[in-house]
Formats: sequence, structure tokens, C-alpha cells
Amino acid sequence: MTAQDDDKTGNDGPDDEWAEFRDGEREPIGIDELKRLDLPSLPEGISLTVLDNYFPEVTIWREGASHVCEIQEHLYTKYWEHKFGS
Repeated sequence: MTAQDDDKTGNDGPDDEWAEFRDGEREPIGIDELKRLDLPSLPEGISLTVLDNYFPEVTIWREGASHVCEIQEHLYTKYWEHKFGS
């Protein structure tokens, strides 16, 4: 793989901050870790799942020059019991 190939894939070798996300098997990250990542350099083919207290589940990935952010708000039984409980 050449340096030009590395630029196309977002792989910068041993210092690749995205290496741990490439296999897709990583646990969700929290907001603090998300803030430390260089999101403008997020390569295509990698998705980040964010899950934190008082924050909806979010999946972030790149499509071309754009970032896509899918927000999933899970309404749990506890919420409904609190909202409509007697």
C-alpha cells in the first residue's frame, strides 16, 4: 500500500486513530470520547455508535463529503411508567 492509497482509505499507518473502529465490532463510545475524535477526517466505511447517559443512541458515518447522523431515541418502560403511572 502506498502513501497515496493511505490517503484514499483514511489509513495513516500506526497512528491511525480510526484503526480500532475498522472491524465494526467495537462497543459504543461516550460523548467524551466522541469529542476527542477528529470527525472531519472520519473515513468512509467506518461508523461510530455513541451511547451515553441522558443522550440518545447515535450512529455517525460518512457518505462522500457529508457526515450522516442517525439518532435513535429509545422509549423505555420506565419512561412510560413515570409519564402515565398513577
